[in-house]
Amino acid sequence: MNECLLNEDECPPDSKCLNKEGSYTCLCQPGYTYDRNYNTCVDVNECAEEYLCSREANCINTLGGYRCECYEGYKGDGKVCEAPDSDDCLPNSCGNNSYCSNVLNGKPICLCQPGYKNTGAESKPECTDINECEEGSSCSSHSVCTNTIGLYECHCTKGYRGNGLICEDINECADYYACDEEYLCVNKPGSYDCLPLPECGCGEYGSCDADLYGCVCDVGYKEVSFLWYSRCQDIDECVDYPCEDAQYRVCVNAPGSYTCVCATGTWDGYQCATNVCDTSGVNCDRHATCSEQYNSPVCTCNAGYIGDGFYCEKVIGSCYTMDCSAQPYSVCVDSYYDEPACVCIAGYQRIDGVCTDVNECRSVSCGSHGNCINKPGYYKCECEDGFKRSNGECINYNECIEGATGCHVNAQCTDTEGSYTCTCLSGYVGDGITSCLPDYACVEHGPCHSKADCTLDGESSLWKCLCRDGFEGNGTHCDDASECESGLAYCPKNSMCVNTYGAYKCVCDEGFVKLGLRCEDINECANTTTPCQGDNVVCLNTPGSFKCVCLLGYVMKDGVCVDLDECSAENIDRFCPPPGNCTNLLKTYSCKCPDGYKVTSIGCQDVNECLKSPCDCDPSHHVVCENSVGSYACVCQQGYERDSLGSCVNVDECAEENFDGCHVDADCTDTDGSFQCRCREGYEGNGFNCMPVDVPCEILQCDERSSVCVTRSDGVEECICRSGFITSVNGSCVADPCSSPSVCPVTADCISNKLTGTHSCQCKNGFTGTGQECTNINECEDLADVCGSNSRCQDSVGSYTCECRDGYTFDGKSCRDIDECEDPFTCNSDQMCENLPGSFTCVCPPGYEMLLRIKTLLYSSKELVKQIAKLVTRSCIHVLSFILELSYP
Repeated sequence: MNECLLNEDECPPDSKCLNKEGSYTCLCQPGYTYDRNYNTCVDVNECAEEYLCSREANCINTLGGYRCECYEGYKGDGKVCEAPDSDDCLPNSCGNNSYCSNVLNGKPICLCQPGYKNTGAESKPECTDINECEEGSSCSSHSVCTNTIGLYECHCTKGYRGNGLICEDINECADYYACDEEYLCVNKPGSYDCLPLPECGCGEYGSCDADLYGCVCDVGYKEVSFLWYSRCQDIDECVDYPCEDAQYRVCVNAPGSYTCVCATGTWDGYQCATNVCDTSGVNCDRHATCSEQYNSPVCTCNAGYIGDGFYCEKVIGSCYTMDCSAQPYSVCVDSYYDEPACVCIAGYQRIDGVCTDVNECRSVSCGSHGNCINKPGYYKCECEDGFKRSNGECINYNECIEGATGCHVNAQCTDTEGSYTCTCLSGYVGDGITSCLPDYACVEHGPCHSKADCTLDGESSLWKCLCRDGFEGNGTHCDDASECESGLAYCPKNSMCVNTYGAYKCVCDEGFVKLGLRCEDINECANTTTPCQGDNVVCLNTPGSFKCVCLLGYVMKDGVCVDLDECSAENIDRFCPPPGNCTNLLKTYSCKCPDGYKVTSIGCQDVNECLKSPCDCDPSHHVVCENSVGSYACVCQQGYERDSLGSCVNVDECAEENFDGCHVDADCTDTDGSFQCRCREGYEGNGFNCMPVDVPCEILQCDERSSVCVTRSDGVEECICRSGFITSVNGSCVADPCSSPSVCPVTADCISNKLTGTHSCQCKNGFTGTGQECTNINECEDLADVCGSNSRCQDSVGSYTCECRDGYTFDGKSCRDIDECEDPFTCNSDQMCENLPGSFTCVCPPGYEMLLRIKTLLYSSKELVKQIAKLVTRSCIHVLSFILELSYP
């Protein structure tokens, strides 16, 4: 059935009805999308899509479209915006997660925000999130680091609690039910153990007597009975004044015994003898000790205090009680004005709380011809071969004078910088080291150059003048080889080749230092004095140099990081564009949106109030919600209009002037909210197209390409569209643009336009987007309390489900509490059941107690164990009666 031709559709007035197999759909005008929940065409927010406008432009949504306006300071049509020549940073001149620090030659210098790093080119940075969890964080060793965009989070692991930066062990044994009744709970870092209880509970100062059901205690101890067990405790003998000479000595109790101690002086076997400190009346400070020296009392301040003994002041920074042994490579530092502290020893620095060796070679230079060798806690400068250390510098070592050469006996030693050469004496030829033979051949061909040697050629077996290394020529004439130009030299990365006479050297580029055979980057930011001065600035090391970057919320002006005014005219469109109300704060800002908007990462975005069905409470029937920018309206459905009382009443389309909704050979009949067209007698059709009855196929002349003529069951012949074609509004068959299955994504429906022959994609229920791209709607977040109380919302693709919480059940409308006490077996017969929201509890009557830990009775009597085993662990028993029963069986 073609509902569109029969006018049986319910499409809104500003849309077109498109028929499809078994149903129909409504196609809105360009710039609008059909909302099937409210049967209306709503505006499409094209600005929600990315890159419709230039990055330097603001996208402004309009009804049915949008427009692009370049930011202040830029010029263009909004699709393309260009920045004029300026030395000031313009809004949005850099990409995501970056900011403009300066402008050079009309181009912005973009730096990544804190928490991001550049993975692209320096001229066009691509700022990606730094995974602090992999590159180093401040999380506790007992926590799990979770990386987030621009930041990271620390969560304490199981068995610990805290803020993630500091995690403290949880004492699980504080919970009475951590272990079963016959086990003892022992806490340990991050966990706990349940250990079997000992058979005897009398303790280490006694033994258990199974016959007496009690303890046999050691001398000096007595048995003390508790509710379910006995234990041996120390006897305080001093309560009986055992010291006979109490006028001299006092009693001091000790474990299992006692001692008599002199109040003053020392007991000599007969009396408490006193020394000069006791008899002189000297009044030492309470933090001092009196001693006798040369028959006179001397007051000396105790350790950790300072003074003359009569007045002792505590040394605040004393290391007397400070133990730094748990921190390797650290020592305690005293201070009279502050608390003592464990500081790293020389050559170490504290990193993440641990004293770590400092690689001094990254910032220390050993001078020319010297190599820096890092050692644990220090460094060492070692001279290159051919040099020796003198007065802190590496100077040339003259091997010829020191006699440390291997020259031939007929050769002369010549010292060079860092080495030496051996040259055969006049009249001799050879390498100067292994041989110096009488010179015959070289003399015949002329003398060799000063930078050449007369050498036996291995190929010709003849003596020839050959230029030495670093020189080139025929032997009688040798020139510098220029290794840097010829490509024979090899220098490491980040260095420059410098030619010398007969050799070459490699000089590290600026910002690099020579370490062995490599040129390592100098980390200027690691120096004690940072090159970036001022507050709110960080130093970022770069290969061969460094950069001073302001912290988030600050901007560099005249070499100083000042607060970034996000609400200024040049920045407000970047951080809080209209209609947001921007308030600048220190290091940040506040962007408040008016009613009808919500704060997003791109500013204030319109809230679709219609998602919460605000028009359902309208007393008028036939009302739908129509969203608008910053607000919404409750309007009448198609076919209805508001009367003077504000109610939505039916519109009589048939009575309207110039009504052309029906065919000229059809009659119009008004219906509730719509109308019907019926062909008059002698005609047939859907009322929109009426043709005389019994028109044969020869007269119909169906288009064989798109339609075929068939005979209905009543004998009437008509043209019907072939597969892949649809009936247009004028009755002809046009190609169905939705016939291809890949036109729209699986999350959208394809809608054909009978008027234009085009199509559109509309997101299915549970999805939102442009139609070409549809994303899942998280109803659990967007629709507040969608599942009601006592339930959990679980989002799914295109929908959601509601699950009742534990202790609740679904009654068809909501989650109600389960009354566990309705079950007579929930608690024991001697207990009372009390229902709680989502739970219950079992309580004993007054005077009774639940024996949850009855098995912890610490006796070894087999008969008593058998008696206890008969009791139910969770039973309620009369406490006094049970004690009497155990005491008098």
